[in-house]
Amino acid sequence: MRLGSLAEIHGANAVAETFKGRATAARTALIDGALGLAVIMGGQLRIALRFSFAGDRIVGVDAVADAAQLDTLDVEVL
Repeated sequence: MRLGSLAEIHGANAVAETFKGRATAARTALIDGALGLAVIMGGQLRIALRFSFAGDRIVGVDAVADAAQLDTLDVEVL
């Protein structure tokens, strides 16, 4: 599924610009027990965002949109 963004985005400003105005369907969630975001549209999970932290900073975001991969995740919307 193509979601209209780059495969990799580097830098805080580039990430912020990519997601600006697009987060209306995002909900805070536990993704496999770790803090993340679940993007739910039409009642279905479309994207799971998993974060990597170093101290109090987000240093990585892994976005999963493939339906087969989403089915393997344990997602609990908070």
